[in-house]
Amino acid sequence: ENVLSNALNRLEEFLNVEEKTTRERQANLGRTMSEVRKSQQETDDDRTLKFQIDNMVIESARFSEKIESELPNLLDAVGGILDEVSAFQDHFLQTRNTLADFADPQITETLKDLKREIGGSEIQLLRSSTNLLRKLRINIPSN
Repeated sequence: ENVLSNALNRLEEFLNVEEKTTRERQANLGRTMSEVRKSQQETDDDRTLKFQIDNMVIESARFSEKIESELPNLLDAVGGILDEVSAFQDHFLQTRNTLADFADPQITETLKDLKREIGGSEIQLLRSSTNLLRKLRINIPSN
């Protein structure tokens, strides 16, 4: 009977150890599976990120190509704008020089007097006076 009891006790201890080992193995397997899932998720995330980066590189290359293809047109447009600015500056200088010809102090004083009497700016008065002089010159026969 003692032999049978000892054998049953040993069998129970063996089963307890096996059960404990099985639980540990299951826990390890669960952790491993969790790590594999996490690693797989990281790999998927890495793939997604790599795909997004690749797309950004492709879009960047397309944008660079578009800029390179449009650059001559843009430079032509800027050149045209600079030509217009230069023409405006030339016109402005001509206008300024023309106005300087009228800068005779007596004319300037007369314009100021006219302004005080009838209102308006010197430039408006000068323009009106110039138009009047043109009309007079056209209507006055030259001898």
